[in-house]
Amino acid sequence: MEYGPAPEDAAPARLWLERHRGRFGHFIAGRFVEGEGPHFDCRNPADGQTTLREAVDIANAAAGPTEIVLLPFTDHVLSVCGTGEDDTNVAGDLDITSAFDVTISGGGAAGIEQSCAGHRHLDVDPSGGTATLHIFGTALSGATDVTGQGVSIRTTGPLDLDVVTIRDNSASTTSAVPQAAIYATQSTSIELTTSNVVRTARGAGIAADTTGAGTAVHLVASGVSDNWTDGNADAAGIAVGLDSEVILTNSVVFGNRSAAAAIPADPITSLDELLALDVTSPVGGIDGGDVTLTDSLVAYNGGSAVGGVAGWNVVVTGSDITGNRTSGDGPGAGAISSEQVTVTDSTISGNGSGATVGGIVASDDIEIEGSVLADNVGATAGAIDSSLSLSTVHTTISGNRAPLAAAIAARSGQANLEATTVAACSAPCQT
Repeated sequence: MEYGPAPEDAAPARLWLERHRGRFGHFIAGRFVEGEGPHFDCRNPADGQTTLREAVDIANAAAGPTEIVLLPFTDHVLSVCGTGEDDTNVAGDLDITSAFDVTISGGGAAGIEQSCAGHRHLDVDPSGGTATLHIFGTALSGATDVTGQGVSIRTTGPLDLDVVTIRDNSASTTSAVPQAAIYATQSTSIELTTSNVVRTARGAGIAADTTGAGTAVHLVASGVSDNWTDGNADAAGIAVGLDSEVILTNSVVFGNRSAAAAIPADPITSLDELLALDVTSPVGGIDGGDVTLTDSLVAYNGGSAVGGVAGWNVVVTGSDITGNRTSGDGPGAGAISSEQVTVTDSTISGNGSGATVGGIVASDDIEIEGSVLADNVGATAGAIDSSLSLSTVHTTISGNRAPLAAAIAARSGQANLEATTVAACSAPCQT
C-alpha cells in the first residue's frame, strides 16, 4: 500500500492540534473528556515525521552525531507522563544518552513544552560524558513541580545553547535538593549565546554540583534574569562554586533573588531597609570562582550575604554592577565579595548591605581604574572595604553612605589613591 496525494489541506487540522497542545482525550457525548490513563505519542506515517521522543530514541541509537529538526512555529508538547524518574526515554522527560553530539534545532520558531507535572524537559547523560548537546532556536517552558535536580535541563555533559529561551518553569515546594533551570551534576561546560534563562520559580537560573574540578559557564549576549529560589541554591542567578569559572560578555544577570518578591529599583533609604530583606540563599547574582564580566550588567539581584557577585578572583571591565542588595547575613557585600577584585572602566552604584559593605569587599588586592563607585550604602563601609591593599586610578568615589566609613575602610592602611576623587561622604570618607 502506498500513500498518494490528497486534495484536502491539512493546515486546519494542524492548527486544531496546536490549539489543543497536541493532545486530546476521548470524544464522548459531543465533547472531549480527559482519560484516566497516560497519553501516548502518535505520528503521521505519510509525511516521514516522527515524534520528538522517537527522534531522541533514534539519536541515542545512532553511530554518529545526529540533528533533530523541530517543526517550525510549533510547540512540541511532552504529554507521555509516566511516574517517577525514567531514564529510558519512555515517559516524562526526554533522556539523551548518545555518545555522539546531538543537535536539537528549532530554527528560532519552535518550542518544547512539558505538560507533565514533576518532569523536566531534558535529562542529558551522554555515554562517556563528553558528547555535547546543542540546542538552537528553541524555547523550553511549562515544567512544573519538579523535585529532582534540573527544573528544565539536567546534564552530566557539555551544553551549547544558541538562540534558546528557558522560561516559566518551577521546582516543587518540597524539593530537598539544590535546584536550577539548568543543573550540571558534575564538572562540565555550559555555553549560552543569544539565549535567556528567565522566571524560574524556586530555583536558580544555572547551577552545578560544587564538588570536583568545577564547571565553566560562558554567556555571550545572553541573560539570566528574574529567577528566584527559596534557599535551595547557593545563588539565585548562577551558582557554580569557587572551583568554577563564569565568563559574561555583553550579557545580563538581572533581578535574581532568594525570595519571590523582586528587589526594588528605588534608591536605598536606610540600613533597616536592607536588614529587612526577605532573602535566604547566600548570593543573589553570581557565585563562582574566577568571574569575568566584560560589557555586562549585574543588577537588582538579592542574597543574604552577597547581592551581586561572589568569587575568588573577580575581573570587571566596561560593566555596570547596580542596585544589588543583601541583608548582610555573614561576610559579603552588596556588589562584589572576593579574594581579589579588578575593576576597569566600570560603574558600581546603588548597591547595599545591611551589615557589611555596600560596594566591594576583598581579603586581598583591590585594583580600580577609570571607574565610578557611587551611592552605595553599607554598615562597615559605603564603597570599599579593603583588608590588604587598595589601588585606585582615575576613579570617582562619590555619594556613598555608611555610619563609620562612607567611602573607604582600608583595614591594613595600604591605600593608594591616584587621580581619584572622593566626595559627598555621609560620614568620614575614609578610615
